[in-house]
Amino acid sequence: MIMKLRITSVVIVIHTLISGAITKRGTPEERQNYDISYGKPTNSNVVFSTPQECARDCTTSKSRLTCYYHFTLECYTTMNRACNLCKPSNTNPLVHPPQCQCIEGDGYERSVLSINRMLPGPSIQVCQYDRVVVDVENKTPALEATIHWHGIFQEKTQYYDGVPYVTQCPIHSGTTFRYQFMAANAGTFFYHSHSALHKINGQYGSLIIRQSARADPQYKLYDEDLRTHVILVSDYFHEMAEDRYPGRIIRSPGQIPDNLLINGKGRWTNLDTNQTTTSQREIFQVKRGNRYRFRIINSFSTNCLAELTVQNHTLLLIAQDGDPVVPKPVNSIISGSGERVDVVLTANQTVGSYWVQLTGVGPCNRAELNQLAILQYNGASNVPATPEPTYRPEQPGIKYNQLNFLCNETRPEAICANQFRPVIKVESTILKVKPDYRFILPFGFYNYDGQENVLYQPGTYRHFLIPANGIPFASHINNISNVFPSYPPISQGVKKYCNGNKLPTNCTVPCECSHIVDVKLNSLVEVILYDTFGNELIHPFHLHGYSFHIFDIGNLNTTGKDNQMKNVIADHDRKLKGQKYKLLPRKDTVLVPSGGYVIFRFNATNPGWWLFHCHFIYHMVVGMEMVFHVGNDDNDLPRVPKHFPRCYNFKPEPF
Repeated sequence: MIMKLRITSVVIVIHTLISGAITKRGTPEERQNYDISYGKPTNSNVVFSTPQECARDCTTSKSRLTCYYHFTLECYTTMNRACNLCKPSNTNPLVHPPQCQCIEGDGYERSVLSINRMLPGPSIQVCQYDRVVVDVENKTPALEATIHWHGIFQEKTQYYDGVPYVTQCPIHSGTTFRYQFMAANAGTFFYHSHSALHKINGQYGSLIIRQSARADPQYKLYDEDLRTHVILVSDYFHEMAEDRYPGRIIRSPGQIPDNLLINGKGRWTNLDTNQTTTSQREIFQVKRGNRYRFRIINSFSTNCLAELTVQNHTLLLIAQDGDPVVPKPVNSIISGSGERVDVVLTANQTVGSYWVQLTGVGPCNRAELNQLAILQYNGASNVPATPEPTYRPEQPGIKYNQLNFLCNETRPEAICANQFRPVIKVESTILKVKPDYRFILPFGFYNYDGQENVLYQPGTYRHFLIPANGIPFASHINNISNVFPSYPPISQGVKKYCNGNKLPTNCTVPCECSHIVDVKLNSLVEVILYDTFGNELIHPFHLHGYSFHIFDIGNLNTTGKDNQMKNVIADHDRKLKGQKYKLLPRKDTVLVPSGGYVIFRFNATNPGWWLFHCHFIYHMVVGMEMVFHVGNDDNDLPRVPKHFPRCYNFKPEPF
């Protein structure tokens, strides 16, 4: 039996997890007590459970645990000597032992930013209402870090959302920051770095919150929900992502990834030599006749979309972004960065092994990115009898999120995210004809073509990205290219910021400033988001702290988008008055069609400073993000946690 370790500190008492603590520096002894390590005994009654204890069967467990994890962030390399030291086990010769510190990736040697020398990082798997405590120790020299818990609402723990210079100061090299929150909203989530480009460099992992059989509305649809049936897909460079920022013109221009990975594994073919690596592929094991819940997580970072299929198997889609929906069968899943989909796979085929295929689609289809894993039935060989499938831009069958986004009509070959019926009842306030706030948010790019004299003017340092065509641009939402303040407003306040309706008089185009909009607590917020640029890009937008109800997804013509949106909004208002909206599924990440629009709403019941952004990291770092400031900080937010780190500019008087 694994012994539970008792950890103590005045800082980790239960009320801190729920409501925060008073703000003060504390004595040196108190600060030393706060900076404790796993396993060190002190005087608290809080019992920390191990990751193994927490990844239990939630259908029968009645206990609520405090689940402790220690993340060590490091600079590491794939295919290093650890791969020689740890040999595959005798019972499963294709899989390294669990404690092996070998990262193979796709077999190409490169540097990564790892968590616990793993790719992806450790999987956090808990039961609903467990408490999660994660100490993040940053051992990457001269690099700052944060971890965002994607899809977790962080109610009453707003300070642990993990956005640098919004909800916290970044974690500096050589220091440890403790995240702690309740696993209140169940579903399929993941965590990832929210600092710079670290996510695609390797700082990401799965986060699964399961429910009891009584609480799970989909429980009768499957027989097994195994810890090993998480499919986390990611894009992958053969170099650090910073080498592609702001972008090269001659050597490997643009930000198209070199490969794709499934649970951090895969193979790569060198097109110059036609040689393929022999690195591991992921294997998912099933028993014929059983129904399995698979949890699919898209951890892409570039502007590729992912299409996932399982050879000869239909998938029953039962949840999107952690929210249960009335099931519908699909044959392939198309998803964008940040989206999650739960499906039920029935193992009803002849005993054997079948290909799980991941392809890059949308703007990245010209690269023909293709990766494979294996679905293995018990008793079968781990090598499928059929040849390895090659890249196909169009998989047959019913698609989830077909790329033409004809989402206002029923079609037999495709279904959009807004065409599912939610299982959980929609709040009546969502359907109010007039919302308390309506934010119309055009987004796109400011093109610096022919303006190099402006961009590279001595003394100016504007942010920009250089894509494959070599023309630099900055991204924006409502004509604002976001720049964060030098300290987090949630804990230190902020006085100067702007929104699309109140631009500073001296702002240049595009306006670079902190893009923040204020929203009263308990108000109804409507967001009308549309793409002014197009050009094949399908942007995934994610809202922190909430899930939202999708009202409409649609396309626009290439010209006159602003006038078209006036007609779209007028039609939307008519539908509201006529009570025409019947589905309204919830998501926290949504794909905006290329040159199209999305309309969604949420009840602003969770106070805080919540980031809203495109989930392509290169678009984020050049401005495609903003913040919804919900509520009054003095009255609505929990108190700032004790000893919470502070940061700021240092500009003393000259001497």
